[in-house]
Order: sequence, then C-alpha cells, then structure tokens
Amino acid sequence: MGKYTPRFSLYKPDIGEVNWGDKINRNFDIIDENLNPPGLLRVVKEVTVKEDTNIVELTDLDINTHKFYWMIINMFSGAKMYYCCINDLRDPDFYYHLHTWRYKGQASYGEADDPLLFISDPEAPVQVSAIITRSPNGYCLIRSEFITEHAGYFWDGEHVIRTVVTVDNITKIAIICEDYLGIKKGTKVVLLGVV
Repeated sequence: MGKYTPRFSLYKPDIGEVNWGDKINRNFDIIDENLNPPGLLRVVKEVTVKEDTNIVELTDLDINTHKFYWMIINMFSGAKMYYCCINDLRDPDFYYHLHTWRYKGQASYGEADDPLLFISDPEAPVQVSAIITRSPNGYCLIRSEFITEHAGYFWDGEHVIRTVVTVDNITKIAIICEDYLGIKKGTKVVLLGVV
C-alpha cells in the first residue's frame, strides 16, 4: 500500500503496487483544483495593435462575473488625449472626470465632462494602469494613473472618471483617440479580472 503526500494528499504508490490507476487519476484532479482555484486575478483580454488605429475595443466582458477590471496599457503615443468609454456610451456627456497632472515639480488640477483616461505627447512612451469598477449604486468608476515623457522629463497624472448614468453591466471597454491613427502599432492592452 502506498502513501499520501502531506500537503495535497496526493497518492504515491509503492513500487510493484497494482490497481492504483483511480488514485493517480484523482491526483490529477487535485493538482488541477490547486493550480487553478477560483477567485484569482487572471488575464481576461489581451490585445496587441497590429496597425495604427483610433480605437481599441475589448468586448464580450462581464464585470458582474469578473468583479472589477485592471487594465494595463503600454504604447508609443500618437496623439495628445485618450478616452475610455464603456459599453456603447460614446457621448462625452455620459461622463465626468477629475484629474491631477504633475510635471517638473508642479501640479495642475482640473475637471471636465468627458471620459479622459490619460494625456501624452505624440511619439512618447506611455504606461497606463486603470481600475474599472461598477459602484453599488450602478455607476461605472475608472481610476487611472499614467506616466510618460515630455521634453526629457517625466510627466505623470491621475484621472478619476465616473459615468453620469447607471449601468447594469460593463460588457465593452473602448480606448479612443480623436487624433488620426493616434493608437500606434505595437500598443498592448491587457485586461485582468477575477476568474
């Protein structure tokens, strides 16, 4: 008779032991359950832009299942302003945002009725991290942080976006640039959620 391992209780047959196939098959079930437990943060969508464009859409989402989204964007900017719209709410009047920008030891603050996610100089490298949630009262909330370069200095900022209408679910996220082909080839967007 074999032994069971202490941590996962996997069966280890003795040399020469027979009729242990069912126990070994159960080992694989135990390994699978422990390597892929529910409730972990996992990649839900990943997009690499193949040619310059104005929009990147992440579709077939379900924030009610995934709880929240963490979006990471790495790109070379082709424009100045980038927006984040959810579902098919493309009109700026559906959103309100606050922002803080820091550059060379100075800070500026502002607000507007639009879903401005981040700003950048054209051709500058940009990294963006955004948390997208749905509040208990049904509003979409987005908090983003970005870092880029401007005239040889780092430039960073934070944006907080809220929809002014409630949503039952978030099924689509669109990154939009109003400038012609401002989302450059090679841009990577990774969306993580709880699976």
